[in-house]
Amino acid sequence: MEIVHEYDFGIVHLSAYFCELVNGEPVRTEHESLKWLEKHELDSLDWAEANLPTVAKIQNR
Repeated sequence: MEIVHEYDFGIVHLSAYFCELVNGEPVRTEHESLKWLEKHELDSLDWAEANLPTVAKIQNR
């Protein structure tokens, strides 16, 4: 899924992918924390505006 979102400071281009973790544990490289959530729990987070279409797609999947 490709998202283009315009903020006051500029335009953000996001690419989202559905993936499956086959073994091991994910390693975070960009963010302060990592947590696993069920799709019904996604609303508990404060998402950036640009992420909302991807979150909705996951919840409706």
